[in-house]
Amino acid sequence: ADFVSSCLEDTGQLGGHYVGVSALEQALVHQGYHQVSAADAKPGDIYITPQRSHTELVAAPGATRLLGTNNDSPGHQKISETSHEPASGIYYSRG
Repeated sequence: ADFVSSCLEDTGQLGGHYVGVSALEQALVHQGYHQVSAADAKPGDIYITPQRSHTELVAAPGATRLLGTNNDSPGHQKISETSHEPASGIYYSRG
């Protein structure tokens, strides 16, 4: 959530910075984002796991690729783009 929040905040797409997934999701809804299907998700939209334990940015139409970070050592995060099964997850869009 920290990475996604930073990206959105730095590009003027989100007011405030949110570290937790639940807090980020609440902020998205309050700031005009709405849920969309995976098929309608487009680059720049937000993906959240069903358990609300992780979030990433949609990197390809239909949410077939995601962009996010994971801790790969203490105090260090690695940004990666990965293939994704779009059937799983919650998607938010502002557009």
